[in-house]
Amino acid sequence: MTTHENFLSSIENVIRCVPLDRSEEWRTLISVPLFHVTGCDSQLLTMAGLAGTSVLMPAFHVKQFLRAIPEERISFLVSVPAIYWLAMHQAEFADTDVSTVRSLNYGGAPIAPHLVTRIQESFPRARVGNGFGLTETAAVATYLPHEWAAGHADSVGFPVPVVDVRVADPHPGTGAGELLIRGPNVVAGYWRKPQQTAETFADGWLHSGDIARVDDEGLVYIVDRAKDMINRGGENVYSIEVENALSAHLAVAEVAVVGVPDPMMGERSAPSSCRTPEAPWDRTSWSPSRPSASPTSRYRSTWSYGPSRCRRTPPARCSRRCCASRSSGEGRSAERRRSSGTYSGGTEASGSGAGLARAAVTWLLSADATGCG
Repeated sequence: MTTHENFLSSIENVIRCVPLDRSEEWRTLISVPLFHVTGCDSQLLTMAGLAGTSVLMPAFHVKQFLRAIPEERISFLVSVPAIYWLAMHQAEFADTDVSTVRSLNYGGAPIAPHLVTRIQESFPRARVGNGFGLTETAAVATYLPHEWAAGHADSVGFPVPVVDVRVADPHPGTGAGELLIRGPNVVAGYWRKPQQTAETFADGWLHSGDIARVDDEGLVYIVDRAKDMINRGGENVYSIEVENALSAHLAVAEVAVVGVPDPMMGERSAPSSCRTPEAPWDRTSWSPSRPSASPTSRYRSTWSYGPSRCRRTPPARCSRRCCASRSSGEGRSAERRRSSGTYSGGTEASGSGAGLARAAVTWLLSADATGCG
């Protein structure tokens, strides 16, 4: 149940944190569904609050996305990292005039530092930033501003104005625990679900279900969803932490990590990634910036490749449910389904030869890799 106060708080948070100058004209291209708070709150309502313009895409097609930027003089972009990656890998991108884009924002999925750098180089006039939030926070709860974006790509930033966050029951070793959020942007509860409301909104705090840590500078790091945490022989393995480590490799376009049953350890991590066609990839090519983050130590056992790629959820993220069913051997099919050009939810599957349609799914920890297609 989202109140008028929640909407107004969301609009102010976006305007002040991005920031968006109230004296300038702003035009946004909404490439995500309006039933998500990104499209509805962060874009549509924010433009209404600024007397700006919202251009809606009925369904996402990357070539139409690129054409719309110069044709509609788009100045404010918000989307998930995968869409920017896909757009920049189109042959047409080099000839696309993106000089009107003054603010480019992303969120909803981990982003690799090299992708942030490439976005900054490809959209040289734009300030970039990473926003984190939930439906329950009416969009943005934390924001990583332009000045911190490249150096802290694995962080979701600082709490936005008038929002408080804290970590409940932090782990003594890692400092990670459930992220709690409060502020005027937190919704009133769930419609006609009193028990779920009481469990999620307790003692004045929204219990987000996200496992997070906060460093000494106040930066928030999301390390996992509580339900996605993998218990490997009694040791907590955070799927997002593994995804961030894997995505640091230039050959990895995007990645999803799930837990699958293991007869000895109880659970083991099974990452699935879409490979970048241009970059080489082999067992010895791993060179992470932090040795402790290397998946070659405790996170994997074998490398193998499949011919397809991750199925997506409506916000254009790799589907962990699909990865889990494939990794555990459920629902395998001898005949690979080929994409018709769009996924349900509007994320394009086709594109240029460098696009995601030609990216290979890499199944780590699986000898008979099939991928999600």
